[in-house]
Amino acid sequence: MTGIKTRALAWALLFASSSLAGCATTRTPPATPDGQVTLEQATRGSNAFALDLYREVAVEGDNLFFSPASISLAMGFAYRGADGETAGQLREVMHFPGGPTAYLPAAGALDRMMDLSGEGRELRSANAFWVSDELDLVPEFEADLRREASGSFRRVDFEADPEAARAQINRWVAGRTQDRIEELIGKGVIRRKTAAVLVNAIYWKADWLKPFYAGGTQTEPFLLADGREIETELMHSREDFRGIEKGSVKLVELPYAGEEVTMVAILPEEADGLARLEKSLTARRLEGWLEELDAAEPYDTVLTLPKLSLDWHGDLRKTIESMGAPLPFSGQANFDRMALFPQAANPDWCGLMITNVIHQANIDLDEQGSEAAAATAVVMGVIVVSSSRPRSAPPPFVFRADHPFMFLLRDKRSGAILFMGRLVDPGQDHTKGPEPDLSPIPVVSPEEGCPPRL
Repeated sequence: MTGIKTRALAWALLFASSSLAGCATTRTPPATPDGQVTLEQATRGSNAFALDLYREVAVEGDNLFFSPASISLAMGFAYRGADGETAGQLREVMHFPGGPTAYLPAAGALDRMMDLSGEGRELRSANAFWVSDELDLVPEFEADLRREASGSFRRVDFEADPEAARAQINRWVAGRTQDRIEELIGKGVIRRKTAAVLVNAIYWKADWLKPFYAGGTQTEPFLLADGREIETELMHSREDFRGIEKGSVKLVELPYAGEEVTMVAILPEEADGLARLEKSLTARRLEGWLEELDAAEPYDTVLTLPKLSLDWHGDLRKTIESMGAPLPFSGQANFDRMALFPQAANPDWCGLMITNVIHQANIDLDEQGSEAAAATAVVMGVIVVSSSRPRSAPPPFVFRADHPFMFLLRDKRSGAILFMGRLVDPGQDHTKGPEPDLSPIPVVSPEEGCPPRL
C-alpha cells in the first residue's frame, strides 16, 4: 500500500469485533462464583488493559499502533504459570479476571474466535512455545497450554546456540504474519540462560464493506497538533455509516467485509484536542460510547480519512513494571506453576522470571481495506545460584561518536594508512581544502641568469 506515514495522528484507532465489543471499567472484572471466567470477562479485561497501556506508551507527537489482544494472550500464558504475589500483580495490571488456572480457558476461547476466512477477510491467531531442553515443565501447565491455546511446544538448546533459537522464532512469526513481522526479536534478547519464549501472532487482512473510491483520493493538508501542516493522501467517501457526536468528539464505525470486525475512528474537534481526549477518556466512558455507537442507525456520512502505514516495535517490560507489576520481572518472581525448583538436572536453577515482553504491530490502510499484523513474545529467563561469589561483569567499553572525531582506513597486512580523515559536521557531504595557489611562476632576466639550485 502507498499510504503516507503520518507524523502524528489527530484521531485514535480502535479495532472492535461486534461479538467481542465492550470495554471494562478500570477495575479487574470479577470471576463468576464457581471460579470460572467467561469470554466476556476476559474480553472486558483485555480492553481495560488496552486503554491503560495506550496511556503509558503514547508519546506526544508520535504515532502508536499495538494489539492489546496479542499482548493479553501472550502474557496470559505466562500468567498460567504464575503463583503467589507474582500472579496477583499480573492479574491487577493486566486486568485478568480469575486466577491463573481459571483464566486460561476464557483466553483460549478469545484466541479461537480469531479465526475468519473467505468473503474478503482473513483473521488468524497462532501460538507457539519454545522451551529449554533442560527445563522440566509442570505437566498440568503444558497440558493446559496445548489444550486451550492450541500451541505447539518446541524444545531448543538456548545454552548452546541462542541465536539459532532466535532465528527459529522469528521465522515462525514471519510465517504466521505473511512476512509483515520479520524480526520480532532482536539480537541479544535470547540469551544462554533463556528458559522459555511464549509467543502469540495475529494476522488480519480485509476489504472494507464499503470501499473508498480510489479516484477520490487527493493529496491535501493534514493539520498537526502544533499547527503545522503536512501533505497527506486523504480518502473520501459518502456512504451510510454509524456515527455519533459526544460533545467535542465524533466517532464513526467502518465495517469490514463480513461485518464481524469494524474500525472505530475517534476524532476530537480541534487539531490539538487529542491529548485532552486521551487524558479524559476512561474505560467506562469509552464503553458507553461504543454501546451508543452499536445502537445507532447508519446515516448519510461524508467521510475523510487518511491512507496510512503505521508500525510500532518495542519491549514492554519497563512499562508493565511501572504499571504495578515489577515482581514478575525480578529475581523473586514466582512461576512455580510453570516449572518446579530445584530441578533434578540443574540444581543451581532456582526459578524463572520474565526478561522481556517484545511486541510489534503494524497496519496498512487504503481505499480497499486494511492489512495488519501483531506479535508478542514473552521471554523468560532462569535464575541461577552460583556456588562462587557472584562477580559483577566488567563495565563495557563505550564509544559514542556523537561529537567530532578522526578516523583512518589501514591495510593491516602492511600497516599502511590508506585513507585518513575527521568528522566535525555530519551535515556536510563535501568540504574544500585551500584554494589553488595561483602565484606567478618566477621569470628571471638574462642579466640575472638562472638562480642557483640549492
